[in-house]
Amino acid sequence: MKFVIDLNKLGSVDEALKNLEQVQERVEEYCKLLTQRLSTRGAEIARINFSNAVCTGVNDANVDFKLSDDGKKGTVYADGNAVLFIEFGTGITKPDNQEERDNLISGNVVGHGEYGANAMNPHGWFYKGVKGNAPDDTTDAYRVLKDGTRVPRPGIVHTYGNEANSSMWYSKLQLENQFTEIAKEVWEEVMK
Repeated sequence: MKFVIDLNKLGSVDEALKNLEQVQERVEEYCKLLTQRLSTRGAEIARINFSNAVCTGVNDANVDFKLSDDGKKGTVYADGNAVLFIEFGTGITKPDNQEERDNLISGNVVGHGEYGANAMNPHGWFYKGVKGNAPDDTTDAYRVLKDGTRVPRPGIVHTYGNEANSSMWYSKLQLENQFTEIAKEVWEEVMK
């Protein structure tokens, strides 16, 4: 964009100032639209990442975004009981063989305890709830009767933990890779 100021022409400076004010308005519009577009796209990416995350229990992650009152700052956030467990994990250790694993799942092991206290417990831990979409290391717990019959314990699940999925972290990296393309698209829209 080029502005010419002819000092010999009356009103030339005023005309240049008016043009600059219009450019400033467009830049303000650009900043707001870019913030809104990046926030929307960031939330979309994070939703996909959270929905694809392996989770021992119920994946109740809810991802959304909010814009500041002036529209120049956007925040993508996730809430839900499983968000921290999905993002940062709960510690993973697995037994060496199937026999040891079967003994643990039978419920002969004391529960894991609170998160952090025994995060790397080699025996895994139990929780009340439903099995999530985690792989084979998460199973319904059972008790063994005298005759060797295994009876499931309804609502009790044995797990060795959640690996960290880093859903928000990877969303940030994916959005950074798309930033230039989004910025160009928004600029072309605003400057039409």
